[in-house]
Amino acid sequence: MRITIFLSLLFIFLFFVSYPSAAQTPDSWITYVNSITTGRYGAVCFEMNGKIYLGTGMSASGTVLRDFWEYNPSTGIWAQKANLPIGRYDAIGFAVNYMGEPYPGGGYTQLPDIACIGGGRTASGEILSNYYQYDYSTNIWNVTPC
Repeated sequence: MRITIFLSLLFIFLFFVSYPSAAQTPDSWITYVNSITTGRYGAVCFEMNGKIYLGTGMSASGTVLRDFWEYNPSTGIWAQKANLPIGRYDAIGFAVNYMGEPYPGGGYTQLPDIACIGGGRTASGEILSNYYQYDYSTNIWNVTPC
């Protein structure tokens, strides 16, 4: 699990460092509109519908976070989404492009992508076992098995 989180965060870091910009010069950082201002570790990250989602984790001051963000690579803008009901760090996050029931003549019904965040720990270190499913069309978190 830690390897998945590490690789996800590494991907985001490498994406921002290597993202080309006309205004970028060597050895400089790019500031994105509405970028996330709270540094964190133990966050979750996944891709869904061509956008990158990042959230939860723990700040350097020890605050457990429950915020959730969407990055649109085509615009370069971060947008804050609905907070999770419970903050957590070291959780797991994933998205699934779900194929529904098969058609009798071949093919499948295409259902919306599903994103889930669950597990992890509270600020006191309590292990969480619940999962929340994110509905990106309504920007709502639902308690549901993933």
